[in-house]
Amino acid sequence: MESTILSMSLTILLFFGYGLGLNLSNGQESDAEERNLGEIITEIRSLLNQTIIEYQNKNSSGASALVEEAYLENYEFMEAPLAEQNETLMEQTEVMLREQLRDLVKSDSVEADLQALLQKINSNLDQADQLLTNQTETN
Repeated sequence: MESTILSMSLTILLFFGYGLGLNLSNGQESDAEERNLGEIITEIRSLLNQTIIEYQNKNSSGASALVEEAYLENYEFMEAPLAEQNETLMEQTEVMLREQLRDLVKSDSVEADLQALLQKINSNLDQADQLLTNQTETN
């Protein structure tokens, strides 16, 4: 019984700790807390640029890993502030990164399709950057 409770408690802690951006392996906050939103957007763009290079080099596993990093290690940390400004933009960009881009890379799609989606994502990131910059200037 105790092990079940302990197991459930650990699962809950890990679930909520991950959502808060905590690095539970060493008990410290992740570096995302120290980065500002503009730096996160810049990092996402860099990872997306690296993604297309890996894709062009026929390294779909490397491209997939970069997409995953762009989403999990970066975009997730800007979702909440972006949703406060424009929830639709946040959700659209999330789906493009988390699902559509990943699926295109994994299905070995035509590079033009990948480029077109990256252009849309970058356009959304431009909008997000403008919204979030305006938010921090008014605060």
